[in-house]
Amino acid sequence: WDSMSDWIRSLTFTLSPHTSKDHSVDEPDEKELTFREDLSNSIDILSRKQAIAHSRLNRLSLQLVDIRRIISNANPTVASLRDAIDTLKEHPKFPGKLIKYILENLTQSTHRIALCITTNRRGDIYAAKLSVERLKNNTEVLKKALPKIISDISEYQLIKDLEELIDYLEEALQILDDMSSKSVNMSFFMRNFLTGTAIPQRLPIIRFQFHPRSFTLRFSLRLALAMTIGVGIYTYFQIPKGYWMAMTTMIILQPEFGATITKAIRRLKGTISGAIIGALIFLLPLPLPVSLAIVILAAFFMAYYMQQNYALAAFFITIMVIALYQLIVPVTWELGLIRVFNTLGGAGLALLGGFAFFPLWEKYLFPTLLVKAIHANRTYFEALLEIHPLSENETERDFTTVRREAEVKNSNAFQSLKRMKEEPGGKRRVNKQDYFVITGYNIRITRLLKTINKQLEQQKVSIYFNTVSDYQELIIDILETTAGMVEKGTLYPTKDLPSSDELIRRIKVLLSEYPAQEEHTEQIARKVLLERLSREIVGLYYAVKRIIPPPRA
Repeated sequence: WDSMSDWIRSLTFTLSPHTSKDHSVDEPDEKELTFREDLSNSIDILSRKQAIAHSRLNRLSLQLVDIRRIISNANPTVASLRDAIDTLKEHPKFPGKLIKYILENLTQSTHRIALCITTNRRGDIYAAKLSVERLKNNTEVLKKALPKIISDISEYQLIKDLEELIDYLEEALQILDDMSSKSVNMSFFMRNFLTGTAIPQRLPIIRFQFHPRSFTLRFSLRLALAMTIGVGIYTYFQIPKGYWMAMTTMIILQPEFGATITKAIRRLKGTISGAIIGALIFLLPLPLPVSLAIVILAAFFMAYYMQQNYALAAFFITIMVIALYQLIVPVTWELGLIRVFNTLGGAGLALLGGFAFFPLWEKYLFPTLLVKAIHANRTYFEALLEIHPLSENETERDFTTVRREAEVKNSNAFQSLKRMKEEPGGKRRVNKQDYFVITGYNIRITRLLKTINKQLEQQKVSIYFNTVSDYQELIIDILETTAGMVEKGTLYPTKDLPSSDELIRRIKVLLSEYPAQEEHTEQIARKVLLERLSREIVGLYYAVKRIIPPPRA
């Protein structure tokens, strides 16, 4: 819920007159991907066997799953809201200040619900209800303030999205209100900590991927080889406490080279500063209770900062190790120096392993991930094309699987692109900005598909795509050609499409037949969205074409 709050807050920046007009990945896109990642992490936690077992003792866990469902359903609504704002803000009478105020209130309401989930206090729930009530009043004011533009289509969609988001917020608050009225503690994981040992666990199925391109196999071999070298060095040269070197290598070495560099720097900072402070502290003759207190405090802060700030965690690890040795024998400054040299050696081996031993560089992985993201968008698009009127036994249409697949593939490609910057020469790579532009196009295509998806849900009307089958074929052909160019690294000699203007003109002609039957607001809105979607797909094709070299003679 906090990530959703950040995503909505970033939409206010797009209302600024100085907003960049390029097609790269902007801040709202990045916040949307972060929200998608946090949403995936939340379901991983809530779907564990421990959570299911605890829910039998404490029903609040099931209500948390329900709150998670609400924020997941709000995902396409926020994407649709952004599309409506992007369309309307070009109008000279667009009430930008009022929209910005509404977005700020929506951000505050979402953030307060996130706070309620954490605290479960009646006062926080009451404050969140006031924010939602203020948001409802703002929406009523907006209905009167919006100018009549674009045949009421985007205006209609904007109001509809805001009202739907308010319904989601009120539903979540109702669940939180019920939770706060119960006498049990919401922190069921801590409450049932002792019973967790009695929960039956299934043995995991171990599967090995013995394939030269396997990411897991390469990382395992890299780690094993780097640690073997570390053990061999300290054994051969009889380095004092040389096992610290191998342990440091194991801790620092990460699957990605950029993450290895970052962790190595933080480890060195924390270890050097911890060795200096620890050596100075224990040069003094401290009584046993004081040494024990230092161990306990250092262990506490080490665990506390492990996920938040690894440099501070490494600092307290070093203090704790020196304090533990002090409990056995009096230590000198030499122990801290040995710790620093072993950490330097372990960090060096980790960097060597990440660079030299079976690396899989992101510059080679990114095209594969981008192709998967384009194919996921094509699958999503085709799923929407197959829409037919709801039958009598249908109550809604579910595109959750294909939508989630497209979102996850986009997130994977973007994370790969960010990791690419941390690789050797990544910041100087010529095509880096072009890669961001391509990824930005693909993210916007997914967002427009989500908006169309949202409009189709629970509507007893056909999308009437059967009248524009040529349009379907053209769009799929563009996506397939784009994916083929990325995959093969060259232009298809026989698949070079017409110019951008010619493609847009042809698409407009094909869409002129849509809708074929009686027009109403929803159908016209979809036609506008299809035109915008087509422009983004054409933009993606030409963005790829600019950086893909032509085939050699």
